[in-house]
Amino acid sequence: WKVRQHIRFLHKSATTIQSAVRQFFTFKAFQSLVKKRVYEMRMNFYNKMAISIQSAWRGYYSRKYVHSYYTLKSYLEGVKQTNLIVREKLDLYRKLMDEEQSELKRASAEAQLHDHALKTHYLLSTETIAGVYSSRHSL
Repeated sequence: WKVRQHIRFLHKSATTIQSAVRQFFTFKAFQSLVKKRVYEMRMNFYNKMAISIQSAWRGYYSRKYVHSYYTLKSYLEGVKQTNLIVREKLDLYRKLMDEEQSELKRASAEAQLHDHALKTHYLLSTETIAGVYSSRHSL
C-alpha cells in the first residue's frame, strides 16, 4: 500500500512537472508569436506612415518644381513672344518673296513683249533677201 501510494505520488509529481514544463514552453512559444505579430503590426504601421509621408513629399515637390504653374506660365509667355518674333520675320520674308515673284513675272512679261515686238516689227517684214538684184556691198 505504501509503495503504491508512493508510486502514485511520484506519478502525480511527474505529471505536475510535465504539465509545468509544457505550460512554460507553450507560454514561451506564445510570447514569441505575440512579439512577432506585434513587430509585424508595427512594421506595417511604419510602412504605411512612410508611404503617406513620401506621397505627401512627392506631391509637394512635383507641384513646386516639376509642374509649377508659374514656371509653366513664364515658359509659355516666352514661347508666345518668340512666336510673335518668328511670325513678323516670316511675314517680312513672305512680302519679300512676293515682291521678288512679281518682279520676275514683270520682267518675264516685259521680255516676252520685247521679243514679240522684235518679231512683228514692220522693218522685218520689208527685209530683202540677198540675191541677183542686190548690190555686192550691201551685205
